[in-house]
This record gives sequence, C-alpha cells and structure tokens, in this order.
Amino acid sequence: MPQRRRAAFLLAAAFVAGCSSEPEDTTPPQLRAPAAAYFPPEVVPWGVNSLSCEMHEIDWDDTGTRPESAPGEPDLAYSGEHCFEDWFSDYQGSAMSIVRAGAFLTPAECHRAATVPGVPDVLREETGADILDVLQPGTAVCVVTDRGRVVRARIDDVDPPDHQPTFRGEATVWTPKPAR
Repeated sequence: MPQRRRAAFLLAAAFVAGCSSEPEDTTPPQLRAPAAAYFPPEVVPWGVNSLSCEMHEIDWDDTGTRPESAPGEPDLAYSGEHCFEDWFSDYQGSAMSIVRAGAFLTPAECHRAATVPGVPDVLREETGADILDVLQPGTAVCVVTDRGRVVRARIDDVDPPDHQPTFRGEATVWTPKPAR
C-alpha cells in the first residue's frame, strides 16, 4: 500500500474508532476492578463522632505505615444529627457501602460490595433506613478510596446507642502494590 494511501487509511480508522456509539466509561480506574495484589493488611483504629455540627471526614490514604505523599480527597464523611439528619457518605472518586456483620472480608469482596450496585447484603444510601437501625456493632463500611485502597471499617461501638451516636472500631486497610 503506498505510504500516502496507508496514512489516509489509518486516519480514517482512527476517526471511526473515535466515533464509536459506545459511551465513554467515566468510572475512575480504581472503582472498576480491585488491584491485582495488595500489601499485607493493616488494622487501624477509627472513629467519627457527632459531638459538634462539623462534618467528620476520613482520608484512608493518609493512614497506616504507607501513607500517600499526596493522599487526595477524604473518602468517608459522617455528619451527626446535632445539626442535620445523620448520614455516612463517600466522596467523588471513592465508593462506599454498609455491609452486614461477617460479610465481605477480603479486599476483592469489599471492593465489589462498595462498587457494584445490587450486591446482596449491602445497604446503600437509597435504602432509606434510619442510620441507627443499620449501623450496629458488627456491621462495617466497605470503602474504595480515590487512590485505590480498600478499607473494611468495622463498627465495634455505638455510643450512645440511640441518640447522636459516635461510631468507633477497627479498620482493615489494604494498600495496592504498584503494578509492574
């Protein structure tokens, strides 16, 4: 094929490929699939409280023995009912779900729970359930951070258990190994 004709063919092929009817996937890469491998998990204490009207934020990328040099955005937020109705939320670039006691114990399972809609035994914001009915000792929050870490934050203590709660527990943090 002459050089000029080949260049025109390649240009036309690139144009057609760029005009695909498939919508572009705008899902952040860390939310598409779990990492291939993780460092050994770290267990760290965690907690949020509702003693003030301020929103409490946790950036799981800025914790443990491998904190990111530029951790990014907070991954989990909690607001107690002193000022608003209480709620847990994730941030843009992160994903979160509430999982039942004893479920989703590996990084791949927790990643799937946080990122795939309709996974059984996962409670999402749209359930409309009262947070105090859902977040009991033993339940956990699975989070995928904006930097690709996977966190399973177990709730061990809800104090007081019936009004303006403070949540405390242990979190297992899986940090992905760099791709080779």
